[in-house]
Amino acid sequence: MNSPLRSDAPSRWIVFGVGAALLALAVATGLEKILSTDYWWHLRTGYWIAETGAVPRADVFTYSVPDARWIDVHWLFQLALAGVHSVADHAGVVVVKAALVALLVAILATVGWRRERPFVAGLGLGAMLLVASERFRDRPELLSFVLLAGVVALLARDRRRNDALVYAIVPLQLLWANVHGLFALGIALCAIELVSEQLRAAREPARSGRAQRLLRVVVLACLASFANPNFADGALYPLRQLGMIGPGGDDGMGRGYNLELVPLWHPAVPRAMAVAPAALALACAAAIAANWRRNRDRSADLLAFAAFLALGLMANRNLALFAIVAAPLFVRNANEWLDGRMRSAWARHAANAAVAAALLIAAVDVARGSYHARIGTVHERGVGVVGLYVPALATDWIERERPPGPIAHHMWDGGYLSWRLHPRYEVLVDGRLEIYGPKKLAALRFVTPREFLRLDAKYRFGTVLLNPTFHARQLIAWFYARPDWRLVQGDESGLVFVRAEPDGSFRWPPLDVDSPAFLRDLAGERGSMQSARRRVRIQLLRALDRKERARAESLKLAARRGA
Repeated sequence: MNSPLRSDAPSRWIVFGVGAALLALAVATGLEKILSTDYWWHLRTGYWIAETGAVPRADVFTYSVPDARWIDVHWLFQLALAGVHSVADHAGVVVVKAALVALLVAILATVGWRRERPFVAGLGLGAMLLVASERFRDRPELLSFVLLAGVVALLARDRRRNDALVYAIVPLQLLWANVHGLFALGIALCAIELVSEQLRAAREPARSGRAQRLLRVVVLACLASFANPNFADGALYPLRQLGMIGPGGDDGMGRGYNLELVPLWHPAVPRAMAVAPAALALACAAAIAANWRRNRDRSADLLAFAAFLALGLMANRNLALFAIVAAPLFVRNANEWLDGRMRSAWARHAANAAVAAALLIAAVDVARGSYHARIGTVHERGVGVVGLYVPALATDWIERERPPGPIAHHMWDGGYLSWRLHPRYEVLVDGRLEIYGPKKLAALRFVTPREFLRLDAKYRFGTVLLNPTFHARQLIAWFYARPDWRLVQGDESGLVFVRAEPDGSFRWPPLDVDSPAFLRDLAGERGSMQSARRRVRIQLLRALDRKERARAESLKLAARRGA
């Protein structure tokens, strides 16, 4: 049936403008250099699966937990990641990531879209992109976002059409159970819809057919989760993951915190980071409340909103999940409430144009890096890899010179070392919390000399890789001053120390930290990461007792800030 507003609906150019601006914002949030340290062990595992033709059942990368049980629920993502990388390298991975973000928006746009009011979808989905952009990393989580959006869209369609296409959720769940451990969220959404439909069927007996179909979808989706290489262990993996998606997962960090695992009100979280999630939550709640009388599925909306809001409040990493569910709830309820109210064509045209302009401004803001700098989070736009967090020069030296193992290193460097050095070297630890568990992960952490000596007594390290970004300068200074360890290679991304031979000699000459060749010139580097790299460099030079050079770097940093 034609909309009563069809005659004065906006032109196709206005509709196209809002859609194009929304797409531009999606691409801007997706085109971000690889920052996740987990990316590297996922990539190495993908190649391992391709080479061996098997999914790993036990750890193959570390010497600290040899042959530990590994329930690899990400195997299909890892295999696909290796396939993309083999064809288009890291830049191709970033491009595919941006395409997945655009697909996420396209799927959610099918929920509640009105041709006469595309600005409503633009507002909701634009806010979703800004909130979820913190999690648009090169990790299997991104596929969870797309699949969650698919379940949301299919359930929304089933409300309108009430037909058998809702069974398409089952193959989505089958795929989801083999790419990421959050697949239980799709089943949870279906269960929420089922409960709501049963409540509605109690009032309207004619609706009982949909309730029965949803029950079959829930049962089949649960059964589909068992179709994975680990069978019951894989299907029950989300129960294990419950401790990893909230603040409890921070136990593995020992002292300190992980920004993604703490809630928004944690003192370490920048206040500006809460603005977009709070605005989306308030807008969604207001839309549901305003449309309460007209919304026949209000119980499903309220349950989904409350459940995912609670999930988002547990930890920052879950805010993206909340945004993906909340945005279409806002769009559908706001548009239903506006039906018959916003009669002025001029007001609609003005709103559409204003939102299109706002989305374009937001896209430019994100693309320039200003948005994330303003909310206090680290991002670097473009394709490729963020070099500061990759100890490439240090690993080049290890790969070439082959110093004695085992290697001691920070958890965040473990994946990259596996990517570059496996199988010649095994690693101490990486980001696979499911392998180590929180207690073991904390035990493998060293940020003080005392913690290192405790681990050294057990493993007798031959080489140490210190990361100036993650290791305190006091630890670097301690190693640099010890006669039984020698700094032989490195920069602000990683320092290689080797242990003395039994007779006190060293096989490699010391790194000349006074040479101009030590620490490359940053004059040609642009963007926020230049300042970040310079700050790390200053701390490194102070740790090496090179005060004059540290002072010179501080002046350059101050000049950049002034500019």
